Amino acid sequence: MPVADAASAYRSSPDGGRFSEQDLLEGQELLVSAGMVELEGSSLKLSAAVGTLTRMDEDTARVALLARSLVRTPPLWLRAAAGGSEVRYALIPDDSRAELEALLASRRLMDALLRSAARSVHEVRVRGSAARARSVVVRECREQLESSGEPGLAGAVRGVGELAESLGYDLLAPALAGVTRRLVVRVAKKPGWCVEVSLTRTELEVGLADPDWALIVCELGSDGAVQIVGWCRAAQLEALIPADVHPHGRWTRVSLLVMATVLMPGLPPV
Repeated sequence: MPVADAASAYRSSPDGGRFSEQDLLEGQELLVSAGMVELEGSSLKLSAAVGTLTRMDEDTARVALLARSLVRTPPLWLRAAAGGSEVRYALIPDDSRAELEALLASRRLMDALLRSAARSVHEVRVRGSAARARSVVVRECREQLESSGEPGLAGAVRGVGELAESLGYDLLAPALAGVTRRLVVRVAKKPGWCVEVSLTRTELEVGLADPDWALIVCELGSDGAVQIVGWCRAAQLEALIPADVHPHGRWTRVSLLVMATVLMPGLPPV
């Protein structure tokens, strides 16, 4: 629909005066920011998600739109307030907290929604930098081998691509002792006294069984640049790994808070 036609429809919308033209324009802006409506030139294009939204009851649709908006256009306070193990409501501005409470009667639901949004925002940013981080580690491993007088081995440093999920590591890097280092690369934002990394059960089980497995933690700077923070073995993470608490439930991925002091600088030795 042309933008001009939508604006004209808002002026003559038969809603019984429930919404003003300005309300409808603000609603359009919200839908665009949430990715429900795409602005292509001078036209508005509905996404497939809009159809799902219109079939929901009003309360559910509001919550769904809020959840999507928090991820697509995260407020400045989201990471600080909901990026940890619990929501810190004191860090949410009063007007935003009031709006959330008006939409979500349950505090537990509000907690879950905010933490989920904060995780999603973080994961989107980290996924976007994961390939760059692997490239940085490959380059550094090659330079490490070249500086050790083994340019031939440097050419053997490589990623395993789509096999990573099954193998339990991302990269293969030869070492001078004739062994092959198997490396998992993860990105963290602004490492401080600890870093949060997400690992799969396969990665940790492989790491505990393989003395040449190592986790490489990279830092994602505010400018988008990636640099290596340090590395550790799976044995140093073992105490953080959760246990299955019921025979019918089994964890497959876990986020670990790793003390910065656990990480050794640079890369595993050659």
